[in-house]
Amino acid sequence: MPRSIRKVILGLLVSAGFLAMAEVGLRMLVEEAPETLTSPLAFQRHEEPIVSPGPTEDSVIYGGPNIVALREPVGIRIFFFGGSATEGYHMTRFSGFAGWTQRFLQRLLPDTPVEVINLGAGGEGSRQVADLVRAAAQTQSASLFVVYSGNNEYYELRALKQANPDFDVRAELARRRLSGSHLYRHLRRLVRPAALSAVADEPVRGVDSIEAEINPDERELGVLLYGEHMARLIRDAREAGVPVLLSTVADQLRSFAFHGAPPELSAGVQDGVRALDEAGRRRDWVTSSAALQDVQPLLKSQADHHAVATLLERDQRWDAAKHHYEMAEYLDPRPRRSSEPMRDTLRGLAVESGAGLCDTSVHLAAQSRGGITGEDVFFDPCHPNALGHRRIAEILVGCMIEQSLLPGLEGRAAEFRRLLAETPLAGADGFRLDHFTERRAQLHENRAMTEEEVIRTIRAFDDGTALGAATAGHHATLFKLHEGALAWYELAEARGGPVGSLALSRALTLQRLHDLEGARGALRVARDALPGDVEVEQFLRTLGG
Repeated sequence: MPRSIRKVILGLLVSAGFLAMAEVGLRMLVEEAPETLTSPLAFQRHEEPIVSPGPTEDSVIYGGPNIVALREPVGIRIFFFGGSATEGYHMTRFSGFAGWTQRFLQRLLPDTPVEVINLGAGGEGSRQVADLVRAAAQTQSASLFVVYSGNNEYYELRALKQANPDFDVRAELARRRLSGSHLYRHLRRLVRPAALSAVADEPVRGVDSIEAEINPDERELGVLLYGEHMARLIRDAREAGVPVLLSTVADQLRSFAFHGAPPELSAGVQDGVRALDEAGRRRDWVTSSAALQDVQPLLKSQADHHAVATLLERDQRWDAAKHHYEMAEYLDPRPRRSSEPMRDTLRGLAVESGAGLCDTSVHLAAQSRGGITGEDVFFDPCHPNALGHRRIAEILVGCMIEQSLLPGLEGRAAEFRRLLAETPLAGADGFRLDHFTERRAQLHENRAMTEEEVIRTIRAFDDGTALGAATAGHHATLFKLHEGALAWYELAEARGGPVGSLALSRALTLQRLHDLEGARGALRVARDALPGDVEVEQFLRTLGG
C-alpha cells in the first residue's frame, strides 16, 4: 500500500479516535442543559404553578380546571393532559371524556375513591403538555397520567416563524437529525444557537392573527418536535414512578378547513377528479381505478387529496378514501389537527419505552361509517361532540382494563360492557350537573358573545318549571357563571325539584367556587337524599367528607 494512502488512513483513524474521545468526555463531564423555550403565543405561556393554596390547610386549588381538592388524594387520582379536546371544549367537566372516564371508574370501583384532575387547556401543544407532566410528576401524588395531545403542534411553530425573522428550519432539522451526538450539539451551540431559542418578547395573542403557513420541512420538524416532547414526558413520568397512558388523537377526517377563498386544485388534478367523478357515477370501477391511478402522481395539496377522498367515499371505496383524507389532514398549511405521522410516532414511542398506549383514533374510527370519523362524533375538525366524548372515554377505560393500569381493574371487561349498556348518553336525571351532556350554546357567527347575549341565552332554557331552572343553571356553568348557576339551582328547588340531585349540582358548583366546606355539606345532603348512589358517595369521599 502506498505511503500516502497509509498516511490518509492513519489520519482518519486518529481523527475518528479524537472525535470519539471528545464525545465520551462530553457525555461524562458536561451536563446537558435542557432546551428552553417561551412560546410566542400568550395562551401557551405557563407562568403559574399547577396548584395554589386552598381554603384549608389540607386543600389546594388546581388552576387549570379551577377546582378545590384535597392536597393528598384519598384514593386513586388520575391526571389528564392535552389541549382543548381534553379540556372538554364547550362541555362541562363531567361530559368531556375525562369526566366520563371518572364516572365509569367510580362505578367500576365503588369501594375506592376515584378522582380525575383534568389539566387539559385550549391551545396546549406537546411542549406545554410535557412541561405540565414534569411539574405534576415532581409535585403531585398520582396513580396514572393520561396524555391526549397532538392537535396543536403547529401553532407554536407558525408563531415562531412569524415572530423570528431568522428562523432557519433546515438548520433546526439538521440539529435534530444529529442530536444523538453531544459533540455536534455543543459545537452547534458555539457556532449558531438553536433557532428555537430566539423568541419575540411581545407574545402573539391569538391563533387567527398568525399568517405564517408551514412548508414541508416545517411539517417534518413538527413531527420530530412532537416525538421529542412525548419522549420527555414519558421519561419524567417513569422517573416519578407514575404509569402513563398515551392516546393517539382522533379528529374529524372529513373536515376541510381553509382560509379565504377555496384553494384551487393543482395542475391537472381538476381533469383527474372529473374523470373519477364520471366513472363513479356510472359505477364503472375499472375506469374509476384507472382514473385514480392517473391522478395520484399529480396530488400535491390538501385540496387535491380532499377532492379525491370525497369521491372515493361517495363510491364506498373506504380504505382509499381514508388514505386521502389522512393526506389532506397532514398537508393542511395551517394545521389545527393531529396527523397520521404523529400517531405513528406515538405508537413507536410506546413500543420503545413500554409506556401504555391506547390507539383511540383507530378504535373511534372503527365505530364510524367506513372507518372515517365525521360529524357523527365531532362538531368541528378536532373537538368531539357529546357522543364522541363518551366513546373516547369508553375506549380509554377499556385500555386501562386491558393493560391493568389501575389496581382493581383486572378482569373487569365484561362488567364494564354491562355498565355501558345500562348508562345512557344523556343522564336520566336532568337535575344533575354531572349527568348533563349538552354542548354550550354558541352563535352562528364566529365571535364572542356579549354579556347580554349570554344572559339571554341562559334564560331561554328556563320554561318556568323546576327542570327548566336546573337546565339554565347547567348552561350557566358552561359559561363559567357559577354564582348564577347556584341561584338557578335554588330556584329549581323552590319550584319543587328533587333535593338530592340539586344538592349534588350545588356541591359540584361550590367546588368550582373553592368552597370546600360548602361542597362537603351539600354532598352530605345529596347522600342523605340519594342513599346508595355510588357517584355521590365517591364525590364526598374524594373531598374528605
